[in-house]
Amino acid sequence: LVLHPRFSFSHLEDYLTCYRYFKELRNCLMHKGGIADQKCVDAYNDFATIPNAAAIGLKEFPQHSAVSRR
Repeated sequence: LVLHPRFSFSHLEDYLTCYRYFKELRNCLMHKGGIADQKCVDAYNDFATIPNAAAIGLKEFPQHSAVSRR
């Protein structure tokens, strides 16, 4: 992995932050009926600190939006 040209060790924490948010979001959708728990909210708050795609070496930022179910 380290030898791959797109690997960026300096952005590893931001990649993991992004992954954790989408993992928690998926868990809430699959296991909690789409209701966000505190882990998901915390993961989103961490993810929201990443300013843009270029900050973590991506061409585009992963798309996400808040969806309300009633």
